[in-house]
Amino acid sequence: MRYYHWDELESVALTRDFLRKFVAGERLSIVRTETNKGTCLPDRCFPHEAFIVVLEGAWRIRVNGHDVVIGSNQLLHLPPYMKHDVESLERTSVLEILPQPDASWVGMGEMEPIMEDENYLWGV
Repeated sequence: MRYYHWDELESVALTRDFLRKFVAGERLSIVRTETNKGTCLPDRCFPHEAFIVVLEGAWRIRVNGHDVVIGSNQLLHLPPYMKHDVESLERTSVLEILPQPDASWVGMGEMEPIMEDENYLWGV
């Protein structure tokens, strides 16, 4: 068992308006993200599913061309390989529940999407 306090964890700044704090367990991680109004992240796609919980504020997330706005006390589930972008509609605090990160997550690098519309594209 481990105890964490968000105020005592170091932030990773993706930009000056986009800060993240990570806590990783054996199989899961939780990322606390803080964004200022107007902060945008371009299209991105990851090989894992994610749950996004807005603690306060609001994010607009464009998922496969459809806008979804999630605000305080709302939760969004993103399946694996779901292409999406993010815009912060106001100062926002979010928790993201994800699989345990690897070294590539420090910069939150993107992957090429293998999902289009509602169909998975599988390669052999």
